[in-house]
Amino acid sequence: MNHINGFPTVAAGREARPKSNAGCQQVAVLVDDTGAYSRDLLMGIGRYQRENKKPWALHVIRRRRFELPPPCLQEWRGQGVIARVDTPEVERSLKALRLPVVNVSGALKKPFFPTLTQDPLLAAHLALKCFDDRSFRHHAFVGDSLQQWSLERYEQFRHLLEARGGVCGSLLLSLRLQKPTVLQK
Repeated sequence: MNHINGFPTVAAGREARPKSNAGCQQVAVLVDDTGAYSRDLLMGIGRYQRENKKPWALHVIRRRRFELPPPCLQEWRGQGVIARVDTPEVERSLKALRLPVVNVSGALKKPFFPTLTQDPLLAAHLALKCFDDRSFRHHAFVGDSLQQWSLERYEQFRHLLEARGGVCGSLLLSLRLQKPTVLQK
């Protein structure tokens, strides 16, 4: 068994049954561990568990982003799931488990599961402050048109600029449907 940040992991499609951990709640964590955001999520979950003395046995199940949960979860006897629910298909698959799920993705417009995500207004304020600190006068937003969190950040960024008389250019790409295009001057 592999470990990520001290958590036991299994590759998608392999057995995800918990070992005997008397008194521990079995919690599956479904994230793509290749990106910084997901690695930070894993560290945050671990920190929350330690600081709040949660009796959890975490089972990190590695999968690619947008990939359905592995079939082995259908037979899993855990108490809950923490997952990036990035598509309606992933959401339907997790609903079928009939387990409590906490969604740690802001991808869906109206998620079924309770969702924890970043504050788009705070993200817009931080981005604008960064640009102001560097004396930028022209602003634009580049984002993913298929991700709700990206659209929310765009709206907040645009609103902040317009409130002070500025204009926000935008480039919203559909990153899942096409390869990103490199724009050159």
